[in-house]
Amino acid sequence: DVVLAAAGTRDKEILDTAEEKKIYSLGASASLLEGYPSYMLAATSFDIEAGVGDIIRMAIQEGSFGDNIALEYQLDYNNTLKSKIPAAGLKKIDGIIEKLKGGELKIDELVPMGQ
Repeated sequence: DVVLAAAGTRDKEILDTAEEKKIYSLGASASLLEGYPSYMLAATSFDIEAGVGDIIRMAIQEGSFGDNIALEYQLDYNNTLKSKIPAAGLKKIDGIIEKLKGGELKIDELVPMGQ
């Protein structure tokens, strides 16, 4: 099992519990990697500069900002734990990230929000 905390102000409580129960987790901020070194596999970090570049490009090419603006992001691995992830799993993760960046997959379809 892997936990991804998505509870806003209660994220720390969820991640603390996961750590106590020795359950691996994923974080929404690279700064969390230091706080959970034993069980946080990876964390996302947004690339604001690339995201702003996307917004400008959309405005120039399409004359508007469009309906969906996706900021570029990367996945920062916990280097100690990364070696425990099978190579096939890392390849699958990289493929999903590329599909998200390319617009082939949409995060709101994978994780429905506000339903």
